[in-house]
Amino acid sequence: MTLAEAIAAKQARDERGPWFPAGGGSEVPFVTRGGYRLLYMFQPSTRKHAHLDLDRDMFVSDEEIDAILA
Repeated sequence: MTLAEAIAAKQARDERGPWFPAGGGSEVPFVTRGGYRLLYMFQPSTRKHAHLDLDRDMFVSDEEIDAILA
């Protein structure tokens, strides 16, 4: 395995890492004015944050979250 392949493999593993409620686990679900039930999440392996739509069981894109929370 080349160095580039090893780096790519590690990045792929990190992206499949588990997500946890943000704030050290203290984040709680909230309902937007539009009725979306969301939970702010954190993925330690990538250091990324995202909003999870609890009704659709999927992450919301940054563009969609801007529209939802505007």
